[in-house]
Amino acid sequence: DEVMLKELSVEEFLEKLSSEKAPGSGSAAALVGACGVSLLLLALHLCSANSKYDSEQPIQLWQDELASLKETLEKLIDEDAAVLERVLPLFLSPMELETKEWNQLLAEAMSVSFAIADACFAAMGIAKDMIQMAEPNLVCDIRFAALNWHTALQGSMMLNQTNIDLMRDQADLKDHINER
Repeated sequence: DEVMLKELSVEEFLEKLSSEKAPGSGSAAALVGACGVSLLLLALHLCSANSKYDSEQPIQLWQDELASLKETLEKLIDEDAAVLERVLPLFLSPMELETKEWNQLLAEAMSVSFAIADACFAAMGIAKDMIQMAEPNLVCDIRFAALNWHTALQGSMMLNQTNIDLMRDQADLKDHINER
């Protein structure tokens, strides 16, 4: 049985990340996004521990949504690594795939990157609402969470741009994905 990347210690994950196999940049982007969500959950727990916010309705909704986003991003760490394990040998060997198979593999990789971006955008929406009610001492955690998502988003979009450029004979599809 293969160990899920999210189950590794930080040291073990970084060791795998620095090897010549998966995980790669997409997994790192998902991890950074999950770190941002975790920071926002921390801030939310501190808000909910303050009796001043007991009557705040969105707190439970935000906790549930953030827990779901964290779980999604954790799964995407492994999903990206699985795709990379299939793509990486193709970059390192002269083996040639048919255009359709090649493009399908790249599209699968891009769907993971888009899912990472979508989760980060959703978390940013919560953070934007949350920062309005947060105590000043929590604003730094919320802003640092946003920096994590910004990094994850930029990384995901750079990966997608690379994959778009690698697609073969698909001008319409490339335009559609670039627009996204």
